[in-house]
Amino acid sequence: MDTTFDVRVWQIERGSGTLRESYGVRWSVAGKRHRKTFQTFALADGFRAELVTATHAGEPFNMSTGLPDRHEPRASSVGWYDFAVQFTDAQWPRVSANHRKNTARTLMIVTTALMDRDPPGVPSRRVRTALSDWAFDTNRRDEAPDDVAAVLGWVRRHTPTMDAWTDPLIVQDVLLVLGTLLDGRRAAASSVKRHRRVLHLLMRYAIVRGILPSDPVPES
Repeated sequence: MDTTFDVRVWQIERGSGTLRESYGVRWSVAGKRHRKTFQTFALADGFRAELVTATHAGEPFNMSTGLPDRHEPRASSVGWYDFAVQFTDAQWPRVSANHRKNTARTLMIVTTALMDRDPPGVPSRRVRTALSDWAFDTNRRDEAPDDVAAVLGWVRRHTPTMDAWTDPLIVQDVLLVLGTLLDGRRAAASSVKRHRRVLHLLMRYAIVRGILPSDPVPES
């Protein structure tokens, strides 16, 4: 059975090293540690309170998601940027340096494709660097300098939730961007194949987490 009552919830942690303060909720389920970060103390405290209430009520926790078994995350409540970061961290210990680099590049391209507009006054090159070198690097993210953290905060606010992937037109647009170089030329077939492989892995991870019902990206 994929549920347990072995749950421990810690106090809220205040983050440092970024322009804007963040607040982390840490808890463990059957010995496996989980962490979720929020931009305000109130949001973190509310989420922590849900976890504590569930433990006091004797509710089982799902060992795969780390959440109360009744608490199924929906695509509309999970931001793309946050989920992409979570996916990066989940893969990080298990993959090679080259795989990490490929993943970061794919997620950078997808994220810029999903942004509703470019950040004002920030060159596109800086946005791409902030994403590939900091946001999607588990070891460096928390040490991002203030200017990079500001860019990432803007990106987080201006990318959609995961339910964007239920729109076939958005999926089509993202795949088009993945297949095109910055100068407008067609990307090499091998590069496109790597990008799609990463995207399929991310979608499978979303399915396992109960965020998406199926993989919206068609097989090549």
